[in-house]
Amino acid sequence: MRLGGADFLQQPLKRAEFNDAMTRLEQHVERIHRQGRQFGRMYTFVGVKGGMGTTTAAINFAALCARQNKSTVLVDLDMESGDAASYLGLRHQYSLADVAENLEQLDQAMLEGILARDPLGFSVLCAPGDPERARLIGEEHLREIGSFLIQGFDAVVVDGSRALDGLLLSCLELSESIFVVLTEEFPAVRNAQLYLSALARAGYGHEAVRLVVNRHEKRGSLHVSLEQLQQTLGAAPFWVLPNRYEEAMQAIHEARPVVTRGNTELGRSYREFAKKLGFGAQPAPALQKK
Repeated sequence: MRLGGADFLQQPLKRAEFNDAMTRLEQHVERIHRQGRQFGRMYTFVGVKGGMGTTTAAINFAALCARQNKSTVLVDLDMESGDAASYLGLRHQYSLADVAENLEQLDQAMLEGILARDPLGFSVLCAPGDPERARLIGEEHLREIGSFLIQGFDAVVVDGSRALDGLLLSCLELSESIFVVLTEEFPAVRNAQLYLSALARAGYGHEAVRLVVNRHEKRGSLHVSLEQLQQTLGAAPFWVLPNRYEEAMQAIHEARPVVTRGNTELGRSYREFAKKLGFGAQPAPALQKK
């Protein structure tokens, strides 16, 4: 599934099952050709504990994808708090639960009616506000929803919940990159060590999992240094974001991504982070295809 497989057959092969699988494949290829586009890519942000800035990182990355004229959707998978909508000042009537409940009838038109829309141009699939409805969303729902979104958008950005449960793993199976967000605090580094071990046991190696260190202090004597962090976790950070807590909080209070708030240091760092992933500083031509 992580390599992009959407179906499988078991041995010994049965003629009927094989024919059905080939029919589904042909129909799938025809749909892609009719759309005239390639699959999009999923990027999932997960925090090793609460308060790591995972939602802020996912929102700003989605904003930068949209600025590159990439059709982008942000999926809020945090079933407990679901902060993405409030961070963006969005009022929404529908959520991820409505998509899960209508999977059999789901098409692009219905999805557009469910998604909230940020002024920057990216869509948001909000988390359910009702815990009862959230509990009805299963792993198979997430796999189908994720596959559907990848076919309809260039970039699918997931604000992952902290718990490494079945729902999150369903998204990780479809993700090109998994960004593990942590700070240099001792509890965060310890949790990151446990988190990376769990991901490794689930089959995710260093080529897919990338560390993002948030709120870095160059002279933070009460924190783990970057050298100690790399030695403890066995991997170098993919990106290090500066400690500009006031800039991040001001953006939240204004309900806008920090990358839209002038030439702030944190905004510049997020733009360089996106550039390292292949999203340049200048918007891509609107008609350019991947």
